Amino acid sequence: MSDFITLSCPNCAGRLRVVPESASLVCPSCGNEYLVRHDAGGVLLESYARCPRCGRNDQVRIVSAIVREQTALAAALGAPTEPVPEAPLAPRKASRALVRRAVLSAIGALLSFVLGAGGEDFFILTWLVCMVLAVIWGIKARKVHAEARDREVEALASQAAGRAVWERAMARWQELYYCARDDRVFIPGEHQAVPVAQMHDLLYR
Repeated sequence: MSDFITLSCPNCAGRLRVVPESASLVCPSCGNEYLVRHDAGGVLLESYARCPRCGRNDQVRIVSAIVREQTALAAALGAPTEPVPEAPLAPRKASRALVRRAVLSAIGALLSFVLGAGGEDFFILTWLVCMVLAVIWGIKARKVHAEARDREVEALASQAAGRAVWERAMARWQELYYCARDDRVFIPGEHQAVPVAQMHDLLYR
């Protein structure tokens, strides 16, 4: 049997528009895609997307066309869910309370110094306590700020890695085909068809 067929869709028998010098054609009726062969006798469609399980493509459709239909199958074959970026952490917000305490302590130390200009021991002691508290809160605020900033960097790196994985899975999904005869999905050239329930594993491998 020849590997080439006439210019009609093998899935729905619809008429295909030939685009000069195009490497592939897409059926406007069902969305199936076929490789194009140009030769001296005209244009032929190379048999494309044969199911690795049954070896045929007469009941094979590209998944991206199926999902445009509002059916249970379309829902099961939906594209991988795009990761939602998490709200970035706010290092300043994490240390805001500590900074406020440090500032209040510093103000208290200043007031104690001014009011204690006469040399009273109580005001001097208050000034020392406020200064110590201001330093402690300031050190803690810097530490909390640095830790929150490190967590933000890690979170952004993790999000970037997760998006890269999703983009690869999405690219594979665009190449995915479904065989109605075997109720399986496959990517042409990988020689493996898996049940629809295992589509996620196929896309993310």
